[in-house]
Amino acid sequence: MKADDTPRRLDLALVERGLAASRAQARDLVKRGAVSVRARRCTVPR
Repeated sequence: MKADDTPRRLDLALVERGLAASRAQARDLVKRGAVSVRARRCTVPR
């Protein structure tokens, strides 16, 4: 995936890319620490 510098909600990005079926599922994945960006674990969906 191409990285850009535009800030965006992580939960929305996961849904847009088809990595989560819904924002609720994406938020749950993020809060459980199942998502990392640039090799750093993310726990806040925004």
